[in-house]
Amino acid sequence: MSKKAKSPIEEETKKLQERVGKRIIEALKALDEPFAVEGMHTRPVMKKADGYRQKPLAPNSEHFLADFRVGAKGQLIFKAIPVETSEYEWADVDEHAMDEVFPLVGASLAEALDIKECEDFRAVIKEMTARVIQEDQEAEAAAIEAKKAADQAYVNNPLFGRF
Repeated sequence: MSKKAKSPIEEETKKLQERVGKRIIEALKALDEPFAVEGMHTRPVMKKADGYRQKPLAPNSEHFLADFRVGAKGQLIFKAIPVETSEYEWADVDEHAMDEVFPLVGASLAEALDIKECEDFRAVIKEMTARVIQEDQEAEAAAIEAKKAADQAYVNNPLFGRF
């Protein structure tokens, strides 16, 4: 049986996800609070000697979400650093599993980012992506307006082009 071929994500999509991830990590660092694991979940962890391994996370163990990377499919994968254990350096938690593993992250992040009526982490990601796209569109529109104003200044100047 062959493995599924991973389709690479577009560079533009990856850059957008990186910008969204940076904003989320900044908000999480501003919160500066650990989040507890809810239930029993097996996640990939980075062990000091063995590299990546699948390991169950202890229920109620606390982790700081300190960094992220963009996965092969374009999803955000967050680095959860344990507060107390030294069994592993960090655990990877992707955006799809975040609400199951750390259910309080979505609500805390929504409050920190001023997103109303939202407790779902994936909804926070979706809203932040929409905000970043909106900011890009506004910046592009402002650049077009500035160019039009500059072009109009040349038209209105009767001495333009005279030497």
